[in-house]
Amino acid sequence: MTTGIRIREGRKAMLIGVPSKLTAQSPLVVERLAREFETATGRTLSTGKVTRAEKTAAVEDVFRRALSRKVEAIGTVIESGDHSAEVAMSHALLVWSKAQKIKGGVELATSQLDKLRRSLGAHVPTVVGIVVSANFSPNLTVFDDRVHRGAEARPIDAFTQAQVFLDGQVQVTSRPSMTAGLIGSVLPGTALLPALAFGKKEKTDTRQAEFHVGSRDWTFSMNIPVQSVGSARSIAQRINAIADGMERDARSSQISSSPPVTPSLTDDADLTSQIERIVALERSGAITAEQATAMKARIIGL
Repeated sequence: MTTGIRIREGRKAMLIGVPSKLTAQSPLVVERLAREFETATGRTLSTGKVTRAEKTAAVEDVFRRALSRKVEAIGTVIESGDHSAEVAMSHALLVWSKAQKIKGGVELATSQLDKLRRSLGAHVPTVVGIVVSANFSPNLTVFDDRVHRGAEARPIDAFTQAQVFLDGQVQVTSRPSMTAGLIGSVLPGTALLPALAFGKKEKTDTRQAEFHVGSRDWTFSMNIPVQSVGSARSIAQRINAIADGMERDARSSQISSSPPVTPSLTDDADLTSQIERIVALERSGAITAEQATAMKARIIGL
């Protein structure tokens, strides 16, 4: 016959078996463990019977300490500028906090993340919309810089595209209404004519809708209810607009970071060719009219 020593941290528990002949020494072992724990962590370890309130407080304490460690790790990633890793780790933190089943845990994790982002001057994502799934698969939550679906999260970048596909049609069929035929019949055997004339019309919706969003190395595809196609298209347009904005910003930064052109004023042909290139860039949409004017002025020397 053996007894045991139970060690609990939050919801995790470990049972150490103790032979019955050493039962009397178990309290000494527990006291030693408590002293070592306090020395290592600076926190007091309860060795008595734990009440429900104390157990709840211990679980919440473990959650908060783990949350602090995870948020600190995300802060390191934000400072490194790795947006893709920040998106994945932030979403993983929210999934983990939900799985812990701590009252207010997800809200606390979200507020800690937002507080961290603000302290580091990072972008705080806002929700654009939710694309509802037509089956039991997870919905798609779209933010202004990322997309969440279930346990996965991906960043929106300049290559991201979203589309809504709608296939099929609404078929209208009619069948004879014998009730109308009997009412409208004058002579026996003439019920078929009014039955065909006043037939019942039925609509059969065979349409299927899909929502697709993806970038160079990821794709989310899902069936959506036909009734939500309008809202899904609005969200897709918003995603594409965000991606287009990122692409324009990337082009502008490339143009501004390129060294200014300083041609010799005595070379009229070279000056003309450079102005022609600027005009071509403006016509293609690579630069704005204001940027083109500024570049021409720098070349001419105004």
